[in-house]
Amino acid sequence: MNHFFKIYILSFFALALCVSCTQKKKAENLMGAAKMLEANFSDKKEAEEKIHQTVEKYLKTFDDRESGFDARFELFSNNYKAKLKKILNHAIHSEKKVVDKLMAAEQMQIFSFRESFNAQQLDSLSLKDILKIQNDQGISFMSSDAEFQNLLFYNANQATGSIKSLFSVSPVLFDREGNDWKIDLAGDPLHQKMKEQKLASLQKKSYSEYKKTIQEALDVKEESWVPLSKR
Repeated sequence: MNHFFKIYILSFFALALCVSCTQKKKAENLMGAAKMLEANFSDKKEAEEKIHQTVEKYLKTFDDRESGFDARFELFSNNYKAKLKKILNHAIHSEKKVVDKLMAAEQMQIFSFRESFNAQQLDSLSLKDILKIQNDQGISFMSSDAEFQNLLFYNANQATGSIKSLFSVSPVLFDREGNDWKIDLAGDPLHQKMKEQKLASLQKKSYSEYKKTIQEALDVKEESWVPLSKR
């Protein structure tokens, strides 16, 4: 097991345990072990400060629903934007057999885009405009009171952490871009899949059964599986 993967494993279980107050001590022990494995580099202290500043700016954007999104979009990393563009491409072109193999979180994003837009809109609108429309239509439970925790560095250019809001704990990534650190809300794919598989295990379900349960709970229609380009 390589250094990179050890941190993923430890940080994931620390995140899972943090959800339960009764497991707080175990979570602290796991985080302590993960911190011993994390990368060290010359400007690490400065990087920590910049990441905390990025999170603070990000959370403050939720205090102003009308103009907050523009400031929030500027904090998104290029990696995160690239991931969203792939999701948009799936929404337009991918058949059920392809979408069915993706993670539950990715499927829900695809279904959301297919419900809110048509193929022409997704082709013609910018990513920022698409996300702004969804932001204006949706409800967010994030606020400036949310807590940032569990910061770990994979290397000098990437880190992970979690944002604990009123109803959830969301793992996120941070990418160094020049002198800035930007946020990737999609988190790491391996981390996300581990979380989903853990939830499936807790429910005594296979991963496929877990995804189907999520789809049924959200009342996913058969039309949701049809790519926008074929409607």
